[in-house]
Amino acid sequence: MGKLRYVMVIHPDDVQGYTATFPALPGCVTEADTPEELKANAEDAVYLYLSALRADGTEIPEGIEDGKIEVLEVSDDPEVWDEGVIVAGPGNRATG
Repeated sequence: MGKLRYVMVIHPDDVQGYTATFPALPGCVTEADTPEELKANAEDAVYLYLSALRADGTEIPEGIEDGKIEVLEVSDDPEVWDEGVIVAGPGNRATG
């Protein structure tokens, strides 16, 4: 048997420690006080999630392969977001 690899997004919280979510596993969430505890809790959460999927007869999401993770950093300035963007909305269709 091989290994499945899933992206884990860590959300730090000044009050409650850390939360982890997994984009490929909707609804799979765990929390912990420290990053070390979070990793252990995350593994347990993923195993429980995958076990529940299997018990329900639901297909197990594929893990990621090496080289497929990339973080994109973008500006937090809304004016930059709007530059060159065609906005679609009621009465305004995007063309391009």
